[in-house]
Amino acid sequence: ETEILPTINRTLVSYCHRGIAALHGVNETKVCLCPPNYFGARCQRQNQRISLTLQFIWRNLTSTHVIFQAIIMLIDEYGHVTPNYEQITYVHSRDCDTKFNIYLLYPNRPKNLTHNWHFPIKLPFLPVNRIAAQLFILDTQQKASCSLSCGEHSKCEQYIHQRHSVFFCRCNQGYSGANCEIFHECNCAKDSFCLASFICVCPLYKFGSRCYLNHSICQLSHNPCQHNGICVPNDDRIDLKGFTCICSQDYSGSRCENINNRIEIYLRDTKIQEIPYNRHGLTLYVSQPFNILLLQIPNGSYYLGILRETFIPSEHIHTEIKSQKRCLPISTLLNNRIINSGYLNRTKYYPLLCRQNRTMMCFYDYDLICICDLDRFSNCFSFNHTMNYDC
Repeated sequence: ETEILPTINRTLVSYCHRGIAALHGVNETKVCLCPPNYFGARCQRQNQRISLTLQFIWRNLTSTHVIFQAIIMLIDEYGHVTPNYEQITYVHSRDCDTKFNIYLLYPNRPKNLTHNWHFPIKLPFLPVNRIAAQLFILDTQQKASCSLSCGEHSKCEQYIHQRHSVFFCRCNQGYSGANCEIFHECNCAKDSFCLASFICVCPLYKFGSRCYLNHSICQLSHNPCQHNGICVPNDDRIDLKGFTCICSQDYSGSRCENINNRIEIYLRDTKIQEIPYNRHGLTLYVSQPFNILLLQIPNGSYYLGILRETFIPSEHIHTEIKSQKRCLPISTLLNNRIINSGYLNRTKYYPLLCRQNRTMMCFYDYDLICICDLDRFSNCFSFNHTMNYDC
């Protein structure tokens, strides 16, 4: 048997620069099927588009279980929202270090690039513009006098990332336009939010352009997360069966199956303004194994809260922060000549400090924190004093 291979018309293959060539009609006219990024008779021109890289910053550590639904839209020079948009479900415990890469295409070409963008475009004459930004989610909305005349179907809001006051009209459901004067029918599902005639914000258990499709997971009737955890499905364009459980502060694990360690910290001889006047301590819920608990108060002082050799899961711990547990800075233990003599010459005195100060529990310098054990030996480890606690 002989295998007959189809003949390949090489001129047809190379006819379209960035697309797929096809023959149309009886006369077999050459036409090009272009991808969204290109246009033209032979897909030879790049479409004008925006490439976004976004990272969300949420520093409210007391409300880490909040779920944000972000809508990224293109707004033209007339203040109208274009049909091309993206939705992002941001969960702090899952997406804290995530950088979201988004691609937005202009529906019309050519596009007027003289519009003032909130994120400046350095080279507006290029067909592709790339923006990388960090979006800080604030706890409170900034208040300023609105400069827009928003109608009765909208509310004037301020962009929070601008140095100068920049406002926009946030439309109610069923209205769109720069001043929310355009009425439109909403075809979204009843339990979704209609942001525009073509933008539907779905609840967590639904997806699709109109939110009529149910996820195979994260259903209200069958929650895979235990102990009343919130089920958040992964991006349906990547994974149809993956999900993330947002657990309450008492539980952790992939399905909220583990009981967290509860640490009751009572404060003495310290003043922390963030703690209400009628409380004398705070409660921490810890899911990761630990052996040392250090507490840093706003004035920069460190206190040794817990020191243990063995970690016990699901334990309820009581500890007390008082002046005797304060870690002393090295400047109060050694003279300036030794401190400024170099790292090696300075640290050779550290084994003696715990023996000379019988009541001291810990001390620190620029690079190290040292714990005094029961035998009065100094156990030191590297410590970054400038670390942040975003994640």
